[in-house]
Amino acid sequence: MRCREVVIEGNETAGAPATPAYVALPDGVARYGVVVSEKTAAQALPLVGAAGGALVNALFMDHFQDVARGHFIVRRLEKIHGADPVAATVRLSRRRRGRSAGG
Repeated sequence: MRCREVVIEGNETAGAPATPAYVALPDGVARYGVVVSEKTAAQALPLVGAAGGALVNALFMDHFQDVARGHFIVRRLEKIHGADPVAATVRLSRRRRGRSAGG
């Protein structure tokens, strides 16, 4: 079996200089490390996808809750004041903001 020497720095204690330690590692260790890294990345991919999906769901939920809140506010105002005055006010408000009255 072929080996490669790797230097591991020792700890400095009480002001003494660090003494390197030599460890013989088989050549396959580096290749094994790459395989382990690829496996870890492949196993983490579904977690990344799940986190991304959860973020998108949260953003959509916030958006549509805001839209629903606005919708039901308009419905409540229509019930109190009638549909025509509320529609006229919405058109006026949209015209002031520079949006079309239809969309």
